[in-house]
Amino acid sequence: MATFPTNVRSAFRSLREQWQRSLLSALGIMVGSTAIILLVSIATGVQKDISKQVTDLGVNLLIILPGRIDEGSMFSASMIGVSYLSDKDVESIKSVPGVLRAVPISFVGGGIRFGENSSPSTLVMATKPDWFQMRNMKLASGRLFEDADVAKPVCIVGGVANKKLFPKGDGVGKQIDYNGAKYEVLGVTADAETENSLFSIGSFENVVYIPLPYMKSKLPKLQYDRIMVQTQPDKDPGSLVKAVDAKLAQRLDRESYSVLTQQDLLKLV
Repeated sequence: MATFPTNVRSAFRSLREQWQRSLLSALGIMVGSTAIILLVSIATGVQKDISKQVTDLGVNLLIILPGRIDEGSMFSASMIGVSYLSDKDVESIKSVPGVLRAVPISFVGGGIRFGENSSPSTLVMATKPDWFQMRNMKLASGRLFEDADVAKPVCIVGGVANKKLFPKGDGVGKQIDYNGAKYEVLGVTADAETENSLFSIGSFENVVYIPLPYMKSKLPKLQYDRIMVQTQPDKDPGSLVKAVDAKLAQRLDRESYSVLTQQDLLKLV
């Protein structure tokens, strides 16, 4: 039977003879462990960041999404593809007792530039002036677009995008380039702590707002990706879910949309 010293010598001999393989194995374990730790950290950070964005939306909101979201799942096959939400749905929701505002939102692809500066991670949102009242939007400079501006090529720039596009100041009065067209900057939103987050790529602060009616005039087939519904201050949003759902069901198949409260969204994060 081999003695302990013999086993030790044999082990060291094996290491000497196969040191490269041993080193690579050790590195593989280290890299794998680091990757797992990093993924967990990123997932935790994303979860906290999204949770804060949902909370910042406010407590008296309902969110209508295209497609059916099953309980406990953020995504479903029906969410991929066509959105059937339309202006008819927005107007019907406004007629529900207890609803204060209903505003459609479209997320539009493309890059934002000003001269040599760009902000590729910025989210471009097409919406209407009521969205700013829902969000109680704060400005660092300039003004928000109003009903009189919705047919014009204008925009509101978030603090993150402003720093990237205009590092030496703000962009009010200047024209940014979006998908080859010029848009005048009317205002710049006030900075928020979440703008400095690693995960702020899709946050409501890292965004450029463009009037939805103008965008639809350029893209007639533009889909509505969200309908945001603000309830009266004395109304619990949860109590209006059934009424809003019933209105939408008059025109849409129930598998083609979901009506969610803030609490519903937080459960999905």
